[in-house]
Amino acid sequence: MEKDNKGRLFTEKERSVSRQGTINVNGKDEYFIITKRQRDGKNVLELFQKVGFVNPNTNPKNEKSPKYFCDFNYNTFPHIMSLWLNESEGGMKTLSVSVKFKEEKKEKPEWQDKIASSEDDI
Repeated sequence: MEKDNKGRLFTEKERSVSRQGTINVNGKDEYFIITKRQRDGKNVLELFQKVGFVNPNTNPKNEKSPKYFCDFNYNTFPHIMSLWLNESEGGMKTLSVSVKFKEEKKEKPEWQDKIASSEDDI
């Protein structure tokens, strides 16, 4: 599916942060916010949990490089989010998003170097 691990973020004018703070969950401090918006004339409160920090790309490779990155865990798996700043023909600014599993850098075990550099015949 073309939308898998992709999306778009936009400015929300009808939602506001109602409450925010740290809550200890199972012995670990977690940061939450409650937002408020109107739906069908009634206030709707929604709970969100912080999953990571969005950081500027300080080393872009070219003009198509993401503007921001975010490392986060989802369902206990590490992910990386790349975000590009866009502007529509109507002037609306959005962030297009791509998410993928963050692959851990695996270092070669020390014994592999020893085997590769061994000149001994067996």
